[in-house]
Amino acid sequence: EAGRTVETTEGSIAILAFGDNQTITNNGGTIRVSNSSKDNAIKVQGDTFILDNNINGTIQAPSYTVNVSGDSATITNSGTIFGTTLRAIYLNSTGHTITNESDGTIKAGESGWDATGGSDRLAVELGANATNLILENYGTINAGSNTVKTLSTGMTLTNYSGGTISAQAAQDETILKAIFISGNDNIIKNYGTISGAGDTDSINISSGVEGTKIYVDGAPTFTGEVEL
Repeated sequence: EAGRTVETTEGSIAILAFGDNQTITNNGGTIRVSNSSKDNAIKVQGDTFILDNNINGTIQAPSYTVNVSGDSATITNSGTIFGTTLRAIYLNSTGHTITNESDGTIKAGESGWDATGGSDRLAVELGANATNLILENYGTINAGSNTVKTLSTGMTLTNYSGGTISAQAAQDETILKAIFISGNDNIIKNYGTISGAGDTDSINISSGVEGTKIYVDGAPTFTGEVEL
């Protein structure tokens, strides 16, 4: 509830959701890992998990802030999901839906923004097994680099009008991207803003990747190259 805190100060995993059909609702409270060498504010080991992080809710860890290994999770964010170093949301299983509402922020890294790409990256990362993600953004998703990265297939990412996906660190575009596609048959629809800083690509498609589709409508903005 609002003003309440669930915190681990020494180890990893503030909350472990073990088993199928688990639900976590955060109504303005804080769920965090405060030890800078630990991770996993919420670790999910089961299918059909539901997370509702509502307005003023904060979920925070140095990395792997929300770490899902079961299938078919639904994550809805109107608050803040924050990986203070990297990986705010990490998925490596199939069939998930992430909705970042207009009040929502999903971010990885601090305001200094590591321009080497070593940290401050991966607000949303999909491992090779994270097929068929639906990611709908009405709010803000940002990191220093590689803000959204997929190694998998079948993602549909829709950035709606008013939504922003951005990379904040300015450096060589071969290192830093706002959206990095390294798997086949993914779809990006942009009605909002996708931006990279300096020479950073807005979208980078890895060499040899096939089947990527990019759709635009309305008055979208791209800052930085779309590297195909």
